[in-house]
Amino acid sequence: MIIAVIVIGMIILFLCWAFFKEEKRLIEEESRLSPSDSAIRQKQYITDESTDKHNADLDIVLQLLRNMGCPYHYDSNIGQYVFQYQGLDFLIRSSQEEHVLHCVLPFWYEVAFDDFEHFAHVRKCINQLNLHIDVNATFYTRDDDHRSFHIHTCADFPMFDSLPAKSDYLKHVLNGLTYVRNRGTLLFDKKED
Repeated sequence: MIIAVIVIGMIILFLCWAFFKEEKRLIEEESRLSPSDSAIRQKQYITDESTDKHNADLDIVLQLLRNMGCPYHYDSNIGQYVFQYQGLDFLIRSSQEEHVLHCVLPFWYEVAFDDFEHFAHVRKCINQLNLHIDVNATFYTRDDDHRSFHIHTCADFPMFDSLPAKSDYLKHVLNGLTYVRNRGTLLFDKKED
């Protein structure tokens, strides 16, 4: 009987020690984050397992951005992270259903509503870009306030555990988005013969 009480007591002590050790680790990790990262992490804290994986995926990409020297911040108005790569602003958000991060290079070209010829040319070029570039999708949105169409390009970044060299793949995706922007701008500005 006394041995059972001692064993149970030791188990309880071990569990308390493990709990407090994990709490200490979380507090230390939280202190290393910037205040905005800390606030975002607190908002995202949900015990659902898929959301935990989703947060882990996003944390990995944010760490990759930090390692690449890309400044970023969370924009609560749009619910996405905004970061810079090669002087361009990108948006990134994660999907809770799938382990995919969606990366967008927004507003990189603009066409006025009343420039029908140029818009027809740009739409034709967008179709060519989407046909020949496999990583990205280029699309346009209508902005009635500014009476123009805005061109954007997006790509998905899968976050499979088995994906090696995630940093290299992220650079490949970002370089692909940048290439589409540069190539698209050349095509859009080129006058048809």
